[in-house]
Amino acid sequence: MLSTAVTGELKRMITTARGLEVAGLLLENSAGEQRIQRAPNLQSEPGHVEIPRWWLDRMLGRQDCAGFRPIAFFHTHVLSLELSETDRASLDNAVLPWIVLMVNDGQIKWAVYDCPSR
Repeated sequence: MLSTAVTGELKRMITTARGLEVAGLLLENSAGEQRIQRAPNLQSEPGHVEIPRWWLDRMLGRQDCAGFRPIAFFHTHVLSLELSETDRASLDNAVLPWIVLMVNDGQIKWAVYDCPSR
């Protein structure tokens, strides 16, 4: 599901964040090329992420001039790929699948969760 280029970029992003969660959208065009758009995080505590609703609404309605459109929401965890209770409540209202990511022993790992509304 994740391209090699996106996987490398996400690994660098997660490593650079040093314990702070990062989130954003996975974008894809009709040729199957992928890129990511990092979201602003309103939280500054490790282990927490809060995305401004205005940002998410704006990005979900967007397709850029190269044809990239959102296909999944991603965010990171530090200890586990399992969803927290807060994650589960947010996923109930999601319109895109979620990808939870983490770096463990220098390797990026992920789990994909479909949203109930799909």
